[in-house]
Amino acid sequence: MLTQHLNMPVLMLAFTTIPLTLGIPANAQTLTGLHAKIQLGNKTCFASHEHTGFAKLAANKRATVQAAVRDWTSFTKLEYGARWANFRNSHRRRMACSKQGNSWSCKVVASPCRG
Repeated sequence: MLTQHLNMPVLMLAFTTIPLTLGIPANAQTLTGLHAKIQLGNKTCFASHEHTGFAKLAANKRATVQAAVRDWTSFTKLEYGARWANFRNSHRRRMACSKQGNSWSCKVVASPCRG
């Protein structure tokens, strides 16, 4: 009985590290199953789940938007893997930017899609 308990964590560790060796976050497959999905043409998107990216930079709105998109992409890739992390392929994209003094702040929001 004691050996079963000792071997169990080792087996669990082996199964959680295998996806990391393939470049897939260990939790990516599990997390995508948490959200309802819709089919939009040739892509599959989360029906209502959204991610947000933020950035604040000085003087350049375009660079701030790009940084916010990179923030969205980075978090989405971490959570669901690269197949879901293309902002241009996402659904319900929105962006809001504001300028205070010489600094731009931008926020992007979108539902991840794959395909």
